[in-house]
Amino acid sequence: MKGESKIPKRVIYKRAHFTTPGLILQDLLKAALLRLTEPADKTWSPSQDSELRRLLNDSSRRSGCLCFQFLQYESGKDQTLVTLKSEAGAFPIDQEPVPPRNDGTKREILESALYCAVYENHMAICQSAALRTDSLEKYLLWLLFDRTCLIPEDTALALADEPTAQAKAKIERKPIKAVRFGDDLAMNPRKVGPHRSGEPQNTVLSTEVMRTSSLAADMLTRLLGEDKLRSWRQAGHDLDPRNIRVKVEVSYLRKTNDSGQSLLHALAQVNRNSEDSSCEIELEGGSTIHGNELRVQGEIRVEGRNGIPYQIDMFRNLAQWLKDQVVGSKV
Repeated sequence: MKGESKIPKRVIYKRAHFTTPGLILQDLLKAALLRLTEPADKTWSPSQDSELRRLLNDSSRRSGCLCFQFLQYESGKDQTLVTLKSEAGAFPIDQEPVPPRNDGTKREILESALYCAVYENHMAICQSAALRTDSLEKYLLWLLFDRTCLIPEDTALALADEPTAQAKAKIERKPIKAVRFGDDLAMNPRKVGPHRSGEPQNTVLSTEVMRTSSLAADMLTRLLGEDKLRSWRQAGHDLDPRNIRVKVEVSYLRKTNDSGQSLLHALAQVNRNSEDSSCEIELEGGSTIHGNELRVQGEIRVEGRNGIPYQIDMFRNLAQWLKDQVVGSKV
């Protein structure tokens, strides 16, 4: 069929850590899906002031794994169209509401999709531009506690990275000398203003709705206070946080063989929502462990059309990749 191809997809491994011992994510999700059979029952809004909607949509079992599709859409969002008028000096751009189906069923624009395979507390995740693992982490906590009460009160959930076998082997041979990590004081601008049908479009980027989203921002908040960071955001051109980089070094004055593995896993958990960790561990003798060694990841090739993967093939490949990591003792 025209447009069909094999699409390369990056896969990252995560392990679900609950603060309450004995909880298994796969079993909890299975129980939640048995209770919540309608998509609307699994739909969550991250904020009361937002029209964003996220939900665990379709799911199935593959190779002993529970696979699911995690979606995001914005309720009432218009579709943006370009009109190809040859006589015009420029093609007009318009926004129109999404028409319902012929049977009157309402439709929304799908903004993003994340795919996941779960085996016990092991996870293989294909992220998208808008849906990252931190979004999934928050949703799962809502689903399992607020929505279904399947986990005890005050239980925290972290989808943590797993250090690679090479990193584990290095730290067993040599004690840690120092840990360094740097991060941008990241700010995420977004469009503000109405974009509903019949209302004027506003595409102005506002510094007032920028929000910190990095480990560096958290460190500076603790050191300088939220008021100082807020003043930077409001100052805009005077002190642009996007041009600020924070570096921290922790040096060890004695050998740390016994605590090396614990530190390795702690760093993997702290950096779990950082896309490109610049963490570096210096070992005695000069060898180093870099940030990319704190995360198990790989690539799968999925059949799809026009860049959109076929869900069945995505689930099959994700489940197989995850079982390979678990059975092969790579995690």
